[in-house]
Amino acid sequence: MLLSKVIKSRRKTRNYTRYQPILDDFEKQKEFALSPVADNEQKRYQRLVAQRDKHLDETDWMVMRENERRIMKTNRFLSDKDFFELLTYRDDLRKLPQYYTHSNDWVWPKVPQCVIRARNPERVKPEQAPVV
Repeated sequence: MLLSKVIKSRRKTRNYTRYQPILDDFEKQKEFALSPVADNEQKRYQRLVAQRDKHLDETDWMVMRENERRIMKTNRFLSDKDFFELLTYRDDLRKLPQYYTHSNDWVWPKVPQCVIRARNPERVKPEQAPVV
């Protein structure tokens, strides 16, 4: 008998109105996730990440070559300033997905001069050539 009273007391209706804004927000997010806009946003985000990865890949060889020359203590490929700019640029590229979750907010970091010179070696003036 006592057990049935405890069970009945637990069955009392509770007021969940304070949770309603959370539930409404969840429903809105669920609708957005199923909408074509979310699908387009996800595809755009994936394209931007792929483009970011391409920028990182095209500067990998510069970092590897500079590290090899620094370890071997031979003539350097980049000056200290250029190498620092390159590392900062690559770090900023890696941070993009963390700080800009929406693809319209992405702000690409400024490309350092050493990368521009490496992309277009035929246009480089002799005084702008990498340090060898």
